Amino acid sequence: MDYKDYYKALGVEKTATAEQIKKAYRKLARELHPDKNPGNAKAEARFKEVNEAQEVLSDPEKRRKYDQLGADYARYQQMGGGRPGQRPGQRPGAEFDWGQWTTNPGGRPGADPFGGREAEDPRGGGASFSDFFSSIFGGSGGTANRSERPAKGRDQRATIALPLREAAAGGPRVINLSPESGGPVRLQLKPGLREGHSIRLKGRGAPSEFDGVPPGDLLLTFTIAPDAQFRLEGDDLHLDHPTGIYRLLLGGDETITPLSGKSVRVPIKPETPAGTVLRLRGKGYPREDDPAHAGDLYVHLQPAFPQNLTEPEKALLRQLAELRGMKG
Repeated sequence: MDYKDYYKALGVEKTATAEQIKKAYRKLARELHPDKNPGNAKAEARFKEVNEAQEVLSDPEKRRKYDQLGADYARYQQMGGGRPGQRPGQRPGAEFDWGQWTTNPGGRPGADPFGGREAEDPRGGGASFSDFFSSIFGGSGGTANRSERPAKGRDQRATIALPLREAAAGGPRVINLSPESGGPVRLQLKPGLREGHSIRLKGRGAPSEFDGVPPGDLLLTFTIAPDAQFRLEGDDLHLDHPTGIYRLLLGGDETITPLSGKSVRVPIKPETPAGTVLRLRGKGYPREDDPAHAGDLYVHLQPAFPQNLTEPEKALLRQLAELRGMKG
């Protein structure tokens, strides 16, 4: 059975304090976490190695036992043990007396401490400890039972208010989280994001009170801030559009600017009543199930009266009033 150098795994000296060990572990755990290295077998192996080293060195009793084992193993090597030139098929360090250090895995009578049994990692996630750890410290692994030690820290929640136009457009967006949650995070939002939409960010929640246990998750819930012009109702948008009374009376083309920003010209019939609603198909909010298509835009025509009339304009209005029989 090969000896494992846990101090080397964490990159610390044998005289490192508990705080130095914790700091080194957290740095490596963040860098090597499977969520940040998907499909990277080498990073996964190092992540397990770092977890195993932390499990031993963060526990005073395990560290004391490990340090004593290391001192005995070092003396054995200095005396020539484990050197090149061993018998064919002999494992490195095979002549070292591990018996006084090994623990019967699982407490089973006659169990072979070198039989390849792996100890479960109390952090969960399918990780496992090595034969070395299992043989020296037993099969249970952690300093607490699995029922007492959570797989991760507490999940947290946060609410993000998005402007209506940004929620409709989607695309990349940087969300500024607190330093405790890992700082800014870049997200790719789907067009047509809805009120109450949630995104789970793994490892951005509260840290665990147990050393070596990863933080919880952060659940971001989005709300849509009211827009100064548009009102959202399902997939449809509503717009109050000020329209000059001359256009309403005489007709003509009116320019409407949808949420997308590309203006369209809409024909207005002569003598169109105030409050008339025009429907522009496909100019509304992106559909949740098919963002390539959108709902409709309902344009509410609101009469806009001229201001600061000149005397000639007032005279013409009086003349119109007389023609229409509207005295005074």
